[in-house]
Amino acid sequence: PVVPGAAAPAPPATAPESPAAVEQRQPAAPPAGGLPATAPPLAPSAAPPATGGTTPQSQGPARVHFVPAQVDTDVGSTVSVALAVDNATDVAAAPMIITWDSKLLKLNGVEMGDLLAQKGQLSQNVQNDQGRASVMLNVPPNSPGVTAPTGTLVKLNFQAVGHGATQVTVPQLTVRNSQSAAIVSGSPQLTVNIK
Repeated sequence: PVVPGAAAPAPPATAPESPAAVEQRQPAAPPAGGLPATAPPLAPSAAPPATGGTTPQSQGPARVHFVPAQVDTDVGSTVSVALAVDNATDVAAAPMIITWDSKLLKLNGVEMGDLLAQKGQLSQNVQNDQGRASVMLNVPPNSPGVTAPTGTLVKLNFQAVGHGATQVTVPQLTVRNSQSAAIVSGSPQLTVNIK
């Protein structure tokens, strides 16, 4: 009822919305998969992230080094050392030149290390009179490399033949992957003190 002399109530500016209209304005809830229904599809060239796998993941930068880094021995004794690589992915080849003082050490042999022992190949040319050996370590062509947190490339067996201190070096060693790209380069050194 309208009261005479009273102002008429103003009509509402807009009619109240029905619940269905409110629901249409709000974004849809994401589906059970977690992505909103309006998420753009993956680009055709985008690959899903890698999952699973049996190769360990590397931690930190790759490096090559002797184990141990220093040896103290006597004349006539045998010295066995390993040339190791840490945090390397897809190791497939490691050509190297090893040098030493031939007046103090004699290289009796080079053995394949554990890193490529299952499928690697080793060739060597030891020249004790020059204190030099060329070594080629690799997997067969078109084979994947090996990924490991650490592993031995080669084991070197020396005999101490003179008194003094010397270095065994592997100048400009480059470990390569199955695509022939360099994984790690370095010039590892071993100190040998012979009494």
